Formats: sequence, structure tokens, C-alpha cells
Amino acid sequence: MKYLKRYIWAIAWVAYCTFMIFYFIPRQKEFYLDSDRDIFSDASNRFLLFLEGSVLLFLIIRLSPTVKDPGIFRRVGMILKSSIAITIVLALFFMWFHRDTAALGLYINRQISRGHVQRTYVVGYFDGDTTRASDVLLRDMASKDLEISDTLSRSAYRIRPHTGDTLQVDFKKGLFGVAYIDRLTFRKKLPGQ
Repeated sequence: MKYLKRYIWAIAWVAYCTFMIFYFIPRQKEFYLDSDRDIFSDASNRFLLFLEGSVLLFLIIRLSPTVKDPGIFRRVGMILKSSIAITIVLALFFMWFHRDTAALGLYINRQISRGHVQRTYVVGYFDGDTTRASDVLLRDMASKDLEISDTLSRSAYRIRPHTGDTLQVDFKKGLFGVAYIDRLTFRKKLPGQ
């Protein structure tokens, strides 16, 4: 019991890191396309950097009047030292938690649905090999980009589309406007539709 009390914070930290790295963060990949997840991660990283910059600015403004050195250069030096120390701490915080905040944001996005998004893809196969789900290539008609998503490719492969088939896929739009996969629904789009 004495051992547990002594190392409770270390044990909690290891449990948190293990949960996030091996379960929570990888689990979000099942619900989002790589392109949507990357766009959201970039936005959440910018928000986190803005938040950290605001904290740094607030602390500099708040701590500046408390420096009581008589010379202006000493005061500036003390404020600069404090700013550098705070910046290093905030940089380490960003490096440790930027994936966690993005995964948490994606989880929160999925909790409230704000409509549906329909995307259209053209099917192709890598080297014409139609025997494996991993060889399914889906090209987004709107962005003309190749969509790389194991969940989407495996689900599309189940309906055995032919090369050149057009598939319509329904996604749900989440709280933050990011499309996510709730249950994939594929429809072959007939020519001329």
C-alpha cells in the first residue's frame, strides 16, 4: 500500500499513455477518412498553438510587474528567462498532447450528428487485381484525390464493384463539421444518373 501511494501519479500517467496510444487514438482511425482526419488534426494543432501562445502572453504580462530588479536590463533579462522557460514547457506540452487533443476532438465530433454528407467515388484496382480488398482504389469525384482508407476499401470490396463503377457513400457530419463513418452505405450509381 505504501508503494502504491508513493507511485500513484506515475502509475496513473503510464495507464493514461497506454490507453491513449494503444486504444483511443488508433480507434479514431476506424471512423474517419485519412484526408478528413488530417484536416481536423491541422486545425486542432493550430488551435492548441494559439491557446499556448495566449497562455504565454498572459503569463508574460502577469509576471512582468512582479520582477523587482532595479535595472531595466536585469528586468528584461529576468522576463526573457521566464519566457524561455515557459515556452519550453509549452512546447513539451504540445509535443506530448497534440495527438491526444486531435483524437479527443474527433471523438467529440462524433457524439452529435449535424446532417449527412454524400460523396461519390470511382472504383479502380491496383494492377487490375480484384482478388484482395487492399487493392481497391477509390477516387473522390469532387476533389479528384485518391482516398486511402482501409475501412472504406474493405467495405467497398464487399459489394464487388467493377473497375470504373461509381459508388455513392453516405457519411454523417459531426459537431465540428467533419464527416465520419457511422455505418457505410454504398450505392452503385447507374450511368447517366
